[in-house]
Amino acid sequence: MRAVAVICVLLFGAHVHAQQPESIVLASGDPAFQAALADALAPAGMAVVTVKEAPPSAIDISNSSRVIADREHASSTVWLLADANGSTLITYDRGVDRVLVRSLPYIAPLDPAQAAEVARMARTMLHALRVTPDVDLPPPHAVDAAAVRARAASEPRIAAPDVIRSPKATLAVDASFGVRLGAPAADAGIGGTFAATWLPDRLGVTLRVGLAPSAAIHATTFMGTISDDSITLAARLPLRVADHMVAIGTAGPSLHIVQLDGELTGGGSATAPRFNPAAQIGLTLQYELGAFEVGVGVSADWLLRRQKYDVGADEIVGMSPIQLSAGLVVMARIL
Repeated sequence: MRAVAVICVLLFGAHVHAQQPESIVLASGDPAFQAALADALAPAGMAVVTVKEAPPSAIDISNSSRVIADREHASSTVWLLADANGSTLITYDRGVDRVLVRSLPYIAPLDPAQAAEVARMARTMLHALRVTPDVDLPPPHAVDAAAVRARAASEPRIAAPDVIRSPKATLAVDASFGVRLGAPAADAGIGGTFAATWLPDRLGVTLRVGLAPSAAIHATTFMGTISDDSITLAARLPLRVADHMVAIGTAGPSLHIVQLDGELTGGGSATAPRFNPAAQIGLTLQYELGAFEVGVGVSADWLLRRQKYDVGADEIVGMSPIQLSAGLVVMARIL
């Protein structure tokens, strides 16, 4: 009976030990992030242990993280370092002895939405360190990480650009200036656009107004000018393609407002406003400079109606059904 009792105690102790949560050390004084990280890692059986540590130097991040993890008997270390310009998120995994670092635009203290977003980033970075195939799941336990890494290494993986998901910016404005091919009365013309974008760092919507100088028309029967302005409402999707580099795709309907003004050779004036619906697609490559982004963009408008202007048998001007634009872009987040 004594032997049976000893075996039962040992089995119970092993069961209790197996149920002990994995410890993750958090070096951050931000209370919102402390709570959010605990909530994000709890489903994986991970407990967050908060410590007070001096920020590590850039060349000593791995060593400092390893020392803290060993001291607290933890498998990983997470840092959230704040300064006047934003924050830096650092994750370290003891099993692979590596760190991942990500710069964030958030200024401490974090609000609940920002803290939840950063906690999800930390969880994803732990996934990357442990080489798991699906970053949307909680990180695997440290004792399972080696097997998961081996399985993931044998599977073909295709890297894809990350869709930017930031809860911080809700409204941005931008301006562009460049050239347009297929402009009325000319093979090429200059022009600019102004736009407001809702949710610039996620799948959002942009309203764009295009303006161009009037082009002169000198025909046998007509002397005057023609202008072609536009209004576009488009869906907008940003994709991160490199550090500080974002590719932005847009697509949506557009309305071209064409205005013809001038004098007929035989006397009299002519004014002919027309509205031409179109479909527009665009691609912009922008570089992040804090709250601003600068870059280059191209777009194509397919006018749904073929327009031309005649006086008798004399064609004054015709419009190309396709217009191409290219120019420099400057964007600023205002909310």
